[in-house]
Amino acid sequence: MLPPESECFVPGEKGDNRALNTKYGQFTKSNRLNTEIHDGLLVGNTVLTTNSVQNSGKIPVRIINSSSEDIVIRKVSTLGYIEEVEDNEICTAQDTVGTSFSDVNCKSSANVLEKVLKWCKPMQDLYQRSCVNLTEKQKHSVFILLEEYKNIFSSGPRDLGL
Repeated sequence: MLPPESECFVPGEKGDNRALNTKYGQFTKSNRLNTEIHDGLLVGNTVLTTNSVQNSGKIPVRIINSSSEDIVIRKVSTLGYIEEVEDNEICTAQDTVGTSFSDVNCKSSANVLEKVLKWCKPMQDLYQRSCVNLTEKQKHSVFILLEEYKNIFSSGPRDLGL
């Protein structure tokens, strides 16, 4: 049972003996999920190495109950499926670190404020709470960090972030 407005990871199981032929796979929710289980259940996509699935048979599945009532998920429920992902479709942190800030000019506090106001409300609140009792340089560092990773934050109860 998943309590209202909560999230957790559950160990999913690969349901068939089909071999995965690529190094990576992506667990993706089933299109029939909401009609079979509950409208408030959200299932996150997970990129995984196929070796880990082949060896353990377990898949980490992130589930969120965005409703105001308990959701019961039976052990035999199909939450999603694994699709193969080619190596060239995977973007690693090493590929992206340091490239997303070429357009950010943080010298201007007006520019910072303009960018912060474009963030979702929870991120704006996080930025404001984080900057209490910080120096200008520290506030700038918080801004840089949040701006760089803004896409991984959920913008609301029906969004899983990146």
